[in-house]
Amino acid sequence: MNACLTWSELVLARRDSTAPALTGERAVSYAELIELAAAAAGWLDELGFREGGPVPALLDTSAVSLALVIAGSCTGRPIAPLGPRLTAREIAGCITGLRALTIPGLRLLQYGSAPIRPATLARAVSALPGVRFINMFGQTEGSPIACLVPEDHERALTGRPDLLASVGRAAPGVELRLENPDGNGVGEVLAKGDHLFKLAEDGWLHTSDLATMDAEGYVYLVGRLGVRIKRGGENVHPGGGGCAARAPGRARGRGDRRARRGTRPVRARLRRAERGRP
Repeated sequence: MNACLTWSELVLARRDSTAPALTGERAVSYAELIELAAAAAGWLDELGFREGGPVPALLDTSAVSLALVIAGSCTGRPIAPLGPRLTAREIAGCITGLRALTIPGLRLLQYGSAPIRPATLARAVSALPGVRFINMFGQTEGSPIACLVPEDHERALTGRPDLLASVGRAAPGVELRLENPDGNGVGEVLAKGDHLFKLAEDGWLHTSDLATMDAEGYVYLVGRLGVRIKRGGENVHPGGGGCAARAPGRARGRGDRRARRGTRPVRARLRRAERGRP
């Protein structure tokens, strides 16, 4: 084999080989790898990436990711790999000026696991004209359970930024209710729907997520069942507003060294939020 060949050319030279190109849980032959690369090249064509321009992409160690790198190399659209552990700011810095966000055909972006800040949503909408956003809440036992739909994001940008702190309302075909809400309206989220499994004997999926629900049906998560701080008979949920305070400047909280009210002291430090951030 010619040592002057690039590694992509070396792979292509073995396009008909059934020998394993990748090993692991499932071996992938050179022929299969080239087949994956051809499909990846077609995908790049569909997205409208032109020859000579870098293509930023979050990659892992899978055969599909390697096939994408080969496709980019062989078609003059080099892949600029982004690590999955990069922060949002780092990724934004990497893709600035690379036309990475002007992807033809992109119409909807789904996100989850955390709310989006109003300022972040506004910047994203400005950078992605015509693209709609949806936040989906679910579990392994069934998803989605609740959705913050595109129309909710539009409402958030026109006077209802508080909606972004919620996970939306019941997804189509899902019934939601809160079990045993306390005096603050916090209860366990229970869901019922044909696509959910691991239901309890009462026919509901007990999510173990604690939340409040407003009059419009928007669900606001505050914590997990069993994860709480007890203070003088009052349950404070770490994920909700019970452990946060708004102050004009910096503030620090410190628990007494002695046990008080029959519980262990808890220390907290509060930092003033940056402008435009909750």
